[in-house]
Amino acid sequence: MVAKFMNDKASLVHSIEEQTTTHLQFSPRGDHYPETRLRILTIIADGAECIGECLTVLLDMVMERAQDDKELTDERGRTAFRCAVSKAAAGAVIGTKGDRIKRLRETSGARVDVQSQVFDNHQLVTAAGSREQVAAVLEELNGTVQADVNEPWFAEWSQQRSVSADVPPRGRERGDRGDRRDDRGERGDRTDRRDRDRDRDRGDGGREDGGRRSHSDHSHWGCTMFVGRLGQSTTQELLREYFERFGAVTETDVRIDPVTGRSKGFGFVTFAEPEAVHACLDSKEDHLIEGRWVDVKRYDVDANGDHERGRSRSRGRGGDR
Repeated sequence: MVAKFMNDKASLVHSIEEQTTTHLQFSPRGDHYPETRLRILTIIADGAECIGECLTVLLDMVMERAQDDKELTDERGRTAFRCAVSKAAAGAVIGTKGDRIKRLRETSGARVDVQSQVFDNHQLVTAAGSREQVAAVLEELNGTVQADVNEPWFAEWSQQRSVSADVPPRGRERGDRGDRRDDRGERGDRTDRRDRDRDRDRGDGGREDGGRRSHSDHSHWGCTMFVGRLGQSTTQELLREYFERFGAVTETDVRIDPVTGRSKGFGFVTFAEPEAVHACLDSKEDHLIEGRWVDVKRYDVDANGDHERGRSRSRGRGGDR
């Protein structure tokens, strides 16, 4: 995608900018996603309409490219479009106890996930589906972000031209060993501390939305679960469908081996509210997905940044422990 943009002295970039009255800026290769081809593209414009028009053009390009680029698809082969939005917008997309994200999934027909980690006041939202489905989500995201344009923190947020989101190289396992500190939790906690320090310097107590507490303020505190012993055919969609019985799910993640392309047999589920985790752990029934008993554990980071396993539920292990 980037090569296509930058060929012929970036003539395609200039063409899109003129067509949509926007300015496009790519992050340098390897700055935010080491050892991958992924970059961040920032859209700068004077109004929401221009950004929406630019998103439509970019979506068409992604849909075309996704046929040959697996990084642009989800595990079911559907085109996946990723957007970094403000923490406040991410919280608004999720809604109270996950009601809005559930409604967005139902009305658009797209798979919509909000990544729990916060990087430089940004959270990643992924929409996967057909062109019409993804376009409906992008329209909602654009409107949600622009709704905060008059907030005092928005000017500083919008001036950021990149997001410092470091991720481990492909193929590196994370979260499958309980006896070591997990880098996913470390990275999220470290970034949250940096965000809180910056918010404290601004004097807003860590709430960029004028006092409204967003989901991202507690995304690492009691909302994520580790799921082990998954079958090879279990997808993120099936994982969400199963766990939504306990509460609204904002993100699912089934880990895939980059060499074999097969599931590593474990994944993560993030709920909108910690009460859903309690409901899952307190459930008297064992967890059965696609005819297979799975192991479910709490997966969090405590105030000191340490990995906290908490209670678990699995068949043949005496229930709670």
